[in-house]
Order: sequence, then structure tokens, then C-alpha cells
Amino acid sequence: MKKILISASIPQYKANLHCHSTFSDGKFTPEELKAHYMAHGYAVIAFTDHERLYGHNELTDGDFLALNGYEIGFCQAGGYSNTAKVCHLCLICPDKTYLTPVDVPDCEDPYSAERINETIRRAEDAGYFVTYNHPVWSLEAYPEYSRYHGMDALEIYNYSSDCGGWCDYVPQVYDDLLRLGNRIGCTATDDNHDHLPEDHPLFDSYGGFTYIQSPTLSYDDVFRALKAGDYYASMGPRFLEITAEDGTISVKTSPVCRMQLSTKYRRAQAAGAKPGETITEAAFTVRSDDGYVRIDIVDEHGLHADTRAFYVEELL
Repeated sequence: MKKILISASIPQYKANLHCHSTFSDGKFTPEELKAHYMAHGYAVIAFTDHERLYGHNELTDGDFLALNGYEIGFCQAGGYSNTAKVCHLCLICPDKTYLTPVDVPDCEDPYSAERINETIRRAEDAGYFVTYNHPVWSLEAYPEYSRYHGMDALEIYNYSSDCGGWCDYVPQVYDDLLRLGNRIGCTATDDNHDHLPEDHPLFDSYGGFTYIQSPTLSYDDVFRALKAGDYYASMGPRFLEITAEDGTISVKTSPVCRMQLSTKYRRAQAAGAKPGETITEAAFTVRSDDGYVRIDIVDEHGLHADTRAFYVEELL
């Protein structure tokens, strides 16, 4: 039986799931951000200002959805120095009426994995969608992030970090977390603060986004899609359809130069275009011993899009 992983018939809404406004350290008001992002084809913004939860339901209309949320930071003792390790999480509220922040536990070590995991647990128990953000900027490596669990997604790409000089495209971190047993998705975000002029080449908006597949633009449907993993991360390319049938995954995309399928283990596959050409379709095989598969596509500008991990029991 054919299984539809990304449907050609269900709308995809372009979203920025990590955004800062004048409610914390961003340059633009929420109203200005709505106008700017809609002009660039976005339908969804999760407003995730630092440490405080604000509601922005008044911005929602038939063409735009404001998701309410905030970003929590955990820092080594001594504050945000050049050498301090930090952990940042984005929490998106489960519905538009829920504006209750998570009670962060007290702990002798403010940066401990115990404190971070307990915060994730409390957020998940309250119904939040929780992402683990920009590990490169945070100076976190395997010994730190391997201890975190329970979140919904990894921010596989953070555009603001990229603009600032940190290469925060982290597919290896995603595979590490998956191989540790975390069944999580991956998002791409701006984490925009917008302090440079909009025509500056390092202006940190519109470079990392998540396409959410949802039947409508309602808060309930979009949030349900996030929790179900019905989304993918992108810097530019699009997945148009992905189906699985009889051990084969068929992929249709916008024009790209390369598609690659990776698994939980060593087996991988790739399809590519000749120099100067592009491809829009490929087919890959799936085996019962693959654990999971995920697909990465790359366009002529070197921009990626990444699916979440699809587990073999979803495919075979």
C-alpha cells in the first residue's frame, strides 16, 4: 500500500519558527515582522522572544498565523561570556489561548542537563512544541547535547548564526540525536534580530524556514501538524511529494542538483544531476535494517532542505 509522507495535495505553509521582535532584542515590532515576512511568502511566524511569553493573536487573519511562544536560555555560571556554554530552547504554545510559561526548576547548576531535561519534560507535559536551538553558537558538542532528550525537534539550520559567522547547519547533530533514540523532527529558522539594514548581505531574515503541511492555516491544525512531524526544514528547495511503496521511496522536488538518502546506519544512496542541469525526481530503496531514513536535497546555490527521519515501520 502506498504511504504518503509529503502530500502533493495538502498545502505547505512557509514558517519562521524562531523570531525576535521589539518585545526582546529584535529591531522590528510584531506588526512590522508580519508585514515583512508576508511580503516574502511566509504565512506563519512563531514569536519567540527571550524568557517572556507574549500573545500575538491579534495578528492572525485568513492569510497569516501568529504562533505564541518564547525562548528559554540556560547558561554556565558567570553569564554569557565568550567561552560560556549555553542551551537555548524554543517553546511554542499548544493553542492560542494558552499563555502559561513553564515553571523552570531551581538547580544549583543553572546549566545542568538535569535542569534542562526537567524543563523540557514540564514543557512537553503542558503540550508545548519544543525545539533545541543552534548548538554551534551555543558552544555545545556531543558531550552536552547527547544528554538532552524529550524535545520535539532540532533546529538543524539557524540563519542568524550563519550570518554571524557560525556554521549552524548541523545534520550530524541531528543524526547523533536520532541514533541516541530521540524521535524528533528538524526545523530551519531565521532566529532573526534584524539589526542590519534590510539590503545588507548579512541581514538575518528570510534564510531559514520550515514548510508545514497542514489542511488549514488555523492554530489548531498547524500545531497538530508540528506535533505530528508534518513539516520539513529548508534554506530554499522544496519537497513537493514523497511516497513509499513496496520498499521504494519516490521523491519529487523543486529543481535541485542532488538528492541523498541517509539511514540510521552506514547504508546511503544519492541521485545527482549532470553539471549545469537539475533533477526533480528520484527513487531510493528502503530495507528493514535501515532503522530510519531521511532525505536531504541541495540546489544549484548549495542550499539544503531536510526531511525528518522516517522510521522503517512507517515505510514498510
